[in-house]
Amino acid sequence: LVAARLYIPADQFADPDRRAALGIAEDIVFRTKPQLAMDICADMIADHTMPPWAAGDEVYGRSGELRTFLQDNQIGYVLRVGSAFGVPLRADLSVRADAVVTRYLRTAAGWQVCSVTGSKGERRYGWAWVATSSPRHVLLVRKHLVSGELAYHYCYLPPGRPLTLMSLVRVRVC
Repeated sequence: LVAARLYIPADQFADPDRRAALGIAEDIVFRTKPQLAMDICADMIADHTMPPWAAGDEVYGRSGELRTFLQDNQIGYVLRVGSAFGVPLRADLSVRADAVVTRYLRTAAGWQVCSVTGSKGERRYGWAWVATSSPRHVLLVRKHLVSGELAYHYCYLPPGRPLTLMSLVRVRVC
């Protein structure tokens, strides 16, 4: 965690009585969580304190606006996306993230077990990555070793940055 902004749900923001109770001035406009993240990143870019990678959960991963902002500023990202996220595998083919797994990662050979120590202790999962139609993007998939539960992450790889599967896993876990 490098910075924070106060998020107020849209329904509370739209309620004049609730705004008054919270002390929100009339000139303050509602911002989504991804928009607040872009504000934080813009400040860090201006201050030259922006880390080379960003990570976030599905709220951030489904924001095309945030992904574009990070790419435009050459900030690598590992952002969680839902199972229905469309992964562009070819110029003429986009496939749901969960379908990518059933089509291309059916055997154990496609998975690598990685262990990383993060804020919640050691994390050991099966990981796989799948190339997309863009040389700068991959789909990173995490598989729980006991339950088999899957998590999908869409990743942007800035040019000139060395990259391994483990580097993406570290961004996501830490």
